[in-house]
Amino acid sequence: MHFYLVGKELNGAIADVGDLRAQASPDVTVTVAQDLDIAALDSKFTTHAAVGTLVGVKASQPVNINVGYVQVNNIQDKANGLWVNPGTSANAALSTYDETPGTGDFDALGTKGFNLLQTYTGTPGVYYNDDPTCELATNDFYSASNCEVWNKAFRLVYVALTPKVNGPVLVNADTGQLSASYCQDLEETGEAALQAMLRAGEISGKKVTVDPNQDVNTTSEIVCSF
Repeated sequence: MHFYLVGKELNGAIADVGDLRAQASPDVTVTVAQDLDIAALDSKFTTHAAVGTLVGVKASQPVNINVGYVQVNNIQDKANGLWVNPGTSANAALSTYDETPGTGDFDALGTKGFNLLQTYTGTPGVYYNDDPTCELATNDFYSASNCEVWNKAFRLVYVALTPKVNGPVLVNADTGQLSASYCQDLEETGEAALQAMLRAGEISGKKVTVDPNQDVNTTSEIVCSF
């Protein structure tokens, strides 16, 4: 499961804003994106971020797609008056921030793990900057799309292997460790469950492994890796 949270009331100097990347919470993404026209409808909205739009964009795309993918994720809808005036939960327009590449406010917030909005010169529309999580940028789970891919794969492998629970376990008669044929059966079952993700381009490969050297008679459990 992945959590998308409202980054409420983005106030103060950007340099003083906390670093979400240091929170060791890979299953969390925080957005500070605000539609200023919607926020103007009610004073209660002025310090909030539009997390619903972010969740909707994510839900509409395959799990491996970054919400900041420019080619497919323009959230501006001028005909319906949506995201015509994008801003942040400080109730401030994007134009009020320093956009200098590398040193500006947008890069600073992005480096700190915030999901926010941005525009691109020469490309109409409004887009998310990225899909960061509250985890170090050097971690495999630094992005929501990576997390969502892993979560989906886990669910598929889990469902596929559940019928094997409490079933007969074949062990090597000499060593008491898992037999090669039993490990192979689990591995093939798990990998078959991931085939649909591979065909859809959501993963680039699949590999489920079961270490035959596990002492199942002592631990009463079998660990599968993928």
